[in-house]
Amino acid sequence: MEATNNLSDEFIIGSGGSETIYREEFVTGEIVAIKRIWWKDDVFLDKSFAREVKTIGRIKHKRLLKLLGYWCNKMAGSDLLIYEYMENGSVYDWMHREQENVKKRETLDWDTRLNIAVELAQGVEYLHNDCVPMIIHRDNK
Repeated sequence: MEATNNLSDEFIIGSGGSETIYREEFVTGEIVAIKRIWWKDDVFLDKSFAREVKTIGRIKHKRLLKLLGYWCNKMAGSDLLIYEYMENGSVYDWMHREQENVKKRETLDWDTRLNIAVELAQGVEYLHNDCVPMIIHRDNK
């Protein structure tokens, strides 16, 4: 919390419907992404978060980010998932370049786009077919 000034807005690198993503750099130089999921007063959601942590924590694949840790605190109003940090922004940002805070970049050529699509498909294929038990990922962007 110290490294992000208690998850202040200046460290936000992305957001979704019920989550905010922060970039955190430790004094050791290690960089992580913190996904803050806003807690709702619902026992089902609490169990769902615990299942997600257990499931994501055991998955190992070169195309998927590793879950490094998590933090649950209902009093804080949110749960945190701590992931490896992916340099250079999200795939969505690169493909669409719609985020205002993304620096101007060169447009991706079609060979690069094809390579990204193939590698994404390999990660999803692993989840849907090779992972035991299989995981259906429903939030592909």
